[in-house]
Amino acid sequence: MLEGATFVKVLIADDNIDSIEILEYFISQVPGFDVIGSCRDGEELIQQVMVQSPELILVDINMLSMSGLEAVKECLKIKPDLRFIFITGYDQFAVEAFELSALNYIIKPIENQERNV
Repeated sequence: MLEGATFVKVLIADDNIDSIEILEYFISQVPGFDVIGSCRDGEELIQQVMVQSPELILVDINMLSMSGLEAVKECLKIKPDLRFIFITGYDQFAVEAFELSALNYIIKPIENQERNV
């Protein structure tokens, strides 16, 4: 990017390292987004939001120590303007996610679908 250009700072929270790597790869393909870190559980996510101040977090629902939903609720107390997308294998939490104002709710597995225009 050009000097002075800004990036959307993205933090990923997922207890599955393969999911983190896939998301990091996909995000690296999108100009204007920069992965600033990753977390393996909800408590670490809260800590990283305080330290790194991301603008967008990609969050799994089912993580050790604290669910992604609970972690996001705590993160919003710290940073009310935080944007978030849930990426999970569970569809039953979508209503609660959107009640928290999630930007999106993506069901795993994640696939990159190339489209011909």
